[in-house]
Amino acid sequence: MIKCLPKEVQGKLRSGVAIPSLQQCVEELILNSIDAGATCVGVRMDMDAFKVQVIDNGAGLSSEDMEYVGNRYHTSKCHSVEDLEHLRFYGFRGEALASIVSLATLVEISSRTNSSVKTHVRIFKDGKGLAVFEAETSRPSAGTTVVICNFFHNMPY
Repeated sequence: MIKCLPKEVQGKLRSGVAIPSLQQCVEELILNSIDAGATCVGVRMDMDAFKVQVIDNGAGLSSEDMEYVGNRYHTSKCHSVEDLEHLRFYGFRGEALASIVSLATLVEISSRTNSSVKTHVRIFKDGKGLAVFEAETSRPSAGTTVVICNFFHNMPY
């Protein structure tokens, strides 16, 4: 279950994951896929539109976890200071997706778990998360798709 990191843990972690490039953005999304147990990850990029899509066949996110995904310091992998000593994942701070969300006009996260036939979607517009909803068309299998539009739109040239 995704939960907010305790203030004590937040203080021990750096304040933000720097996403200085499109390459770093894609790398963070691929690492999320690996952490989710994905054995197949696809990346599509439209450089003219500053659009990125990462698709995986990982464990997927439940509708409950979709409510928190993309929120800073919300993670399913670290719940105490002790957890920091035994990390087994690339991502654990609850920062990468939150940082990406803040740098894009639109982020759409859609996901399905093995235990569900439904796909749930969460959209972020200009950094603000909208309500989770059920997709009209369900994914054929478990996994997550992240689509990022207009990445770096609010950064100076």
